[in-house]
Amino acid sequence: MTGPGRHRPEVPALRTGDVLHLTREASPQFACPIRVRLIRVLDWTTDDGWWWVDV
Repeated sequence: MTGPGRHRPEVPALRTGDVLHLTREASPQFACPIRVRLIRVLDWTTDDGWWWVDV
């Protein structure tokens, strides 16, 4: 869901089961990179260029 004047960025070609490599570039909390399996991309409002995902 997006608010007035908000643009939802295009979700890259992500599919259920994809393996994502999360690094410090995604967030400082990933100082030690991890790999996770994607469950789904959520349709939640975020900052431009970001997505909420279930992993």
